Amino acid sequence: MSSTTSLDFIPAELIIWIGEFMEIESLAAIICTAKRYAQLLTPQLLAQWLQCTPHKYSRADWKHTRHWKSSHIFDYFQKFPSDVSQFYCCTTLLHRFAIGGNLDLVELMLSRGANINARNSLAETPLHCAIDFGHLHIVQALIEAGADGHARDDDNGSPLDAAIAGERSAVVRYLLDSSIYPLEDIRGAFLNAINQYFKSSDIPIMLFHALKNLGYDFSATDASSQNYLNSATSEGHSTLVQLLLANGSDPFQMDGFGDTALDIACSQGNVEIARLLISAMQAAGGNPFIANRRGRTPLIQAIKDSRIDIVNLLLDSGERVAVASDENQIRESALEGSKGVFELLLDREPSLWTSKALESSLLMYTAKLLSCVSNTNNWKAISRILKLVRSGRTKINVSIRKDSPLGPTPLHNVCLDTYHGAWSSGIIRLLLEAGADVDIPDNRGRTPIHNILSTTRDAQDRELILTMIKSSQNIDQLDHEGRSYLHPAAGRNHPRTVQLLLSKMSKDTVFAVMEDGKTALHSAAISGNTSIIQQLLAAGFDVNVKGWKGQTPLHYASQSRNTTSKASCIALLAEAGADMNILDDDGIPPIHDAATSRREDVIEIFLSKGASGHADCEICDQGINATRRWMYCEYYV
Repeated sequence: MSSTTSLDFIPAELIIWIGEFMEIESLAAIICTAKRYAQLLTPQLLAQWLQCTPHKYSRADWKHTRHWKSSHIFDYFQKFPSDVSQFYCCTTLLHRFAIGGNLDLVELMLSRGANINARNSLAETPLHCAIDFGHLHIVQALIEAGADGHARDDDNGSPLDAAIAGERSAVVRYLLDSSIYPLEDIRGAFLNAINQYFKSSDIPIMLFHALKNLGYDFSATDASSQNYLNSATSEGHSTLVQLLLANGSDPFQMDGFGDTALDIACSQGNVEIARLLISAMQAAGGNPFIANRRGRTPLIQAIKDSRIDIVNLLLDSGERVAVASDENQIRESALEGSKGVFELLLDREPSLWTSKALESSLLMYTAKLLSCVSNTNNWKAISRILKLVRSGRTKINVSIRKDSPLGPTPLHNVCLDTYHGAWSSGIIRLLLEAGADVDIPDNRGRTPIHNILSTTRDAQDRELILTMIKSSQNIDQLDHEGRSYLHPAAGRNHPRTVQLLLSKMSKDTVFAVMEDGKTALHSAAISGNTSIIQQLLAAGFDVNVKGWKGQTPLHYASQSRNTTSKASCIALLAEAGADMNILDDDGIPPIHDAATSRREDVIEIFLSKGASGHADCEICDQGINATRRWMYCEYYV
């Protein structure tokens, strides 16, 4: 025997008593099994539903009241509660039945005198609630019963705003047809609708016609007009844009950012709306292609945003690149932009790509590589210019100088770039392929070879450096400070380059001394590269040659920051006959710098070769004594 069948033999009073211990779901299940249980237990079920605590039964659950068709339910609400405007869980019964869309119960509450404009915890009326859930028949009943269509909730939203926010087209149409809203309310709702909805929505169109029927002047251009045309363009409402233009909206009106509707359409790539606006602007006798307050024309904006269809449309509509002030912006935007837009303008606007213009752009972009404003767009632009040259579509002087006959060339600039690795290497190769001059000096007498040797390069650039040196027509060139190519090659750890230079340079250039007295051997001692030092010693360099302030290569090696090879470098110079106690112009021997850095292993080499500190030098004494103690411990350990 089932549990429900067994209840048939239980008195009504006991069934009611049992119901008091049941959850709302169990009560509802039993009520559905027989009329007797529905009659006996419905009041208990509804009492639990009414007294629900917040968060136990959410507002979304109240929509199930649309299924409440039982006569027992109607009998219950005919008598209970005595105050039909009483609040349960921050809301009235009328709110709940409006949410559920139960017209019979809504009408019952109204017939019993429920407050039609009661506010819930969010200041919403039953009309707001009915609209939120899209119950048009409830909205109609409430409006006909006198509901306030102007009531505002906590977000200052009217019922019309709620219908727009929920995209309830049928409700919006009904509210507009009811003629309860004045022109100002509809204007505000119109702007909200434009800014909120997809271009397929018919709500903005309904509001437009409502405004038009009320006599609103869409040609107004004062602040109160809200610039509906720009808003409609921004949201992609092509039909609405067409209606606004046909009814007098000014296509030249700018928004707070200084943009016209055409600027917005071009930025977003909306060809249909852009075409409508261009036609309207040309029909009005104005120039659609003027710059906005930021100095950007629609064409520049479309290029920057890579809107190839818009660029085509603008050019087809009469936009030209003949204004000199625009040319540089357009060319830069095309060089930095998408490949499609670049190739389109390359074909359609040959005036942009003159030799003079491209030379100027090449200089500008390569100069940017040395500043903090460098980015990937610079590399893209440089590469495109050089590939145009390589393809034969244009001819330019890739060794063009900046500002003066002694300014740096593009190759000078790229060879100084130390931050972009493979990118700069690729551009150097393109410049060399285009015939860039590796021997041309700048205002300091430095050539691109000086520059590339003066920067720290990865192993992948070794062949590139060797190629530049082999192509040089003046391998013995010195800069204004007397620096040969051998100086930076020795100082920046380029052993293969040093080997090549020693075989190609004249003897005078090999042993060239800079203004500060530095030879290539001094530079090699700083770098600490023993392979380079061996090559230079084999070439005949004097191991004790004095440079700046009388310092020898041994002084430089002792000062070197190359901690890994310092000891071996000093040992190599010592074996080559370096004077271990030679003094510089300040009377300081090489061991002094080793003592300053407290390098016991280096001091040990000096001591083993007969070096000593200079008189009354506390630094030398401390370093030497510490090293001797260290050597003593090493010996006995």
